[in-house]
Amino acid sequence: MLKKMRDLALIIVALTWVLPSQAQAWSKFGHVLVCEIAYRQLTDDARDKLNALIENQSFEDEHGDQLYPSFNHGCLREDQVRQRPSEHYINYPRDWSRVDNAQCPGGRDCLLSAIELDAERLADTSLSNDERLAAALALGHWIGDIHQPMHVSFSDDRGGNSVNKRGRCGASNLHAVWDRCLVERRVIFVREPANADEYAEFTPMYRAADWMIEDADHDAIMGWVATEPWEWAAESFDQIRQAEVHYCIKKGDACWYSETLRSYDGDEDNQRTVVIDEAYLDRFGPVVISRLTQAGYRLAATMEAALSD
Repeated sequence: MLKKMRDLALIIVALTWVLPSQAQAWSKFGHVLVCEIAYRQLTDDARDKLNALIENQSFEDEHGDQLYPSFNHGCLREDQVRQRPSEHYINYPRDWSRVDNAQCPGGRDCLLSAIELDAERLADTSLSNDERLAAALALGHWIGDIHQPMHVSFSDDRGGNSVNKRGRCGASNLHAVWDRCLVERRVIFVREPANADEYAEFTPMYRAADWMIEDADHDAIMGWVATEPWEWAAESFDQIRQAEVHYCIKKGDACWYSETLRSYDGDEDNQRTVVIDEAYLDRFGPVVISRLTQAGYRLAATMEAALSD
């Protein structure tokens, strides 16, 4: 179903996406950035339909104002409500070496099933306005998460949460380095540094969306959106298994937790510690830029398909 929807969207977006210079399980900045890029790439028809869902919502805050006045910030909803915790990631057994299908491991719900479900719910016009809006906001979050490499990883160390770090970044573990530090230090506040006196909190994020769209290659974009969610997961999984990421210790094709433990045993005394320096941030900053950009365009194509008549 999702593939048929995306194939239809490709026909539409191929006619509307021109070169970026002619058009226009991340931290809050990363998720808002993905959804901002996607929103800008929607056709006028799809954007109007999404705006109608936002305008007609009955979600309200304590002051009676709309709870989700914009799509990009609404993509943070799943981190706020936390009603579907297992769907924020895909955790594979330690003996897994590649992702080659759309099945969630262990029969549990995961990012793959979540994307499928909410794309279908967004497309289902028999559902209420709020149900479809919630699906749109969830879809934005899930597609952001599946492009964060640490969200497609091993279950025993909880996607790098049980890998300590020292050195650069305020993060306490490797997962948080990828969730927040790389986004902020190599994407959001690179070309436009944070300055509370001059910029609103998210202004540098909007500027990042500007140059990321401008820098994106049209042919690459069309290749990105022609793929399936399980392939996005495979990209993330392949990334974290690279030795240079320091997520695992490569032993042939295997990816051990440490030099002596194939899998993390839960004993804090056996937790690994990795060093994060400027060279690490420089090496993987471009990876994060690529993953965020891919997520934005793939989200746009998925939503375009779901909102098409």
